[in-house]
Amino acid sequence: MMRRRKRDQGKLFYEFRPEDRIQESHLLRRMNVFVTAALADLNAQLEPFYSDIGRPSVDPELMIRMLLIDGVEEDLREELSRGSSTE
Repeated sequence: MMRRRKRDQGKLFYEFRPEDRIQESHLLRRMNVFVTAALADLNAQLEPFYSDIGRPSVDPELMIRMLLIDGVEEDLREELSRGSSTE
């Protein structure tokens, strides 16, 4: 069953809480408002496609958020490297 779990799934991927490491002014915090709204009904839409039996999996919303974080961080790294190479 691949649905939202009651417990914190972040511990499956990190030994820390990413929320504690992201500055208040970071782009990811500003994006979170929009991402939360966009993914609000994701689990309800996906629920009919998953069985109640089988191997548990990671919440799809968590996976999407992880991909967004990776993409944003990669873009920021590229921008920083381009900025430092032009100086």
